[in-house]
Amino acid sequence: MDGSPRTRARRRTRPSQAQDAPAATPAAVAAPAAVAAATAVDQIELLEDRTRPITHSRAARRLRVSVPSAIFGAFLIATLALGASLGPSLPEAGGFGGDAAAALDEGHDGDGAEADADKPADEPDGDKPGDEPDGDKPADEPGDEPDGDKPGDEPGDEPDGDKPGDEPGDEPGDEPGDEPKPELGTIEIGVGLNDGGVVVEWSVCERDGFVAYKIIRSTDATVTYPRGDNDTLVGAVESMTRTRFVDAGAPDGRKLFYRVFAVATHEGVPYIACASGVEDVVTPKPEPTPKPEPKPEVGGLGLAVSFDEGHPWVDWTSCEVDGDFIYKVVRSKDATVTWPLGAYDSVVAAVGPDGKTALLDEEIGFGKKVFYRVFCLRPFGEGWKVIAASAVKGIQTPKPEPEPLPEPSVMGFEVDVTGEGVALYWEQCGGEQFAFYKVIRSRSSNPSYMPGTEGSEVIAVFENHEVTSFVDTTADGGTWYYRVQSIGYANGAKFLLGQTPVRSVTIE
Repeated sequence: MDGSPRTRARRRTRPSQAQDAPAATPAAVAAPAAVAAATAVDQIELLEDRTRPITHSRAARRLRVSVPSAIFGAFLIATLALGASLGPSLPEAGGFGGDAAAALDEGHDGDGAEADADKPADEPDGDKPGDEPDGDKPADEPGDEPDGDKPGDEPGDEPDGDKPGDEPGDEPGDEPGDEPKPELGTIEIGVGLNDGGVVVEWSVCERDGFVAYKIIRSTDATVTYPRGDNDTLVGAVESMTRTRFVDAGAPDGRKLFYRVFAVATHEGVPYIACASGVEDVVTPKPEPTPKPEPKPEVGGLGLAVSFDEGHPWVDWTSCEVDGDFIYKVVRSKDATVTWPLGAYDSVVAAVGPDGKTALLDEEIGFGKKVFYRVFCLRPFGEGWKVIAASAVKGIQTPKPEPEPLPEPSVMGFEVDVTGEGVALYWEQCGGEQFAFYKVIRSRSSNPSYMPGTEGSEVIAVFENHEVTSFVDTTADGGTWYYRVQSIGYANGAKFLLGQTPVRSVTIE
């Protein structure tokens, strides 16, 4: 038989329909001991089955009982309880035999089964003062509603607590909005090598609230997130569809383990939505750095660099070795002069053992800085082997002395106002250093092309030294000052070959 509290409640509530019958007979009153015993058992059972607070409405109903009735009821209950404690049903109500233990092992309520067996079937539904309402009745049984016709019943009594959903957590969905998190998904993973490091690829984790993929590298096969002692977070990818990552920082020559976790949020709380398996890869060992070949031991050559007629003069000592050899004089733009030749090196001359151990480098002009070194070489296979070399010597060739500039010559000059404008005529001033004529006008009295004059304006330029006239058609009213200058070029700079005197005109 089912011993659940809900079943016990139905067995206890069936006799309560007697409240609609006529008043209790003397025969019913004649069994006070049995009623008191059942009431005592019922009260203990209620406390063991459920602990429910005594509601305010029930307490109010008890307080309205008259004082004489309350005193009489107290004596009556004490007397009946004393008789019930001496009655034959108490040992059965308090015992829990093997059947009850088996029921508990099987997930049944053995306590309830024992308690129901002691309750008389015709027990009146506790309307006596002090009776607690039976809160174990299900709401869908007849007679479960509180009987408002009983003395002391008040509207608004607390509903029985055994209705479905009364106790949080008894049924699924009791907690509003507390939906379970999605189950952990599985994603595929692949690991490989390329020139840049370890390539990790995985499949997509399609989950709402996706946050990022976490790529974990470990030195052992236990790869977790949150990370363990040997785990390292090497990357985080925030795009759900981007499923490739290159671990460029993976150490060389190690066996490494990788795993990918997808993190998402559920109701604002992050959780692991998907996880891959563990894949391992062995990174290659770095290739050993080859040891540099030992430099051959070479003898030393003396070297001196000076000037001769403005060009570098290179003079070195003899190579004191037996057998065939040759000198290579190497010039460079920097101080690193090598054999074989470097980026800025070039051979100036190759001199045999019977040749002169000095030369003039006429290819280098003025104002240049160069470096020299002489190598003593012996044929070796298809190339040359260095058997002696000099130190590196540098030299700065001097800048040429500038040619003296001639004094500016005075050029004849005439100015005339015509109907076409201001006509200018000047004396020719040319030569090998001629560059151009400059025709200048100004409102001030010192028009000039040379620096240091303000207000001057160049109105014409002629590169042919045979041109000696010009008409200024743009001069407006007022006084203008004119001058023509012949400009030459020497030593990389412009200079004044000759110039006219200043002439002025006034235009009405």
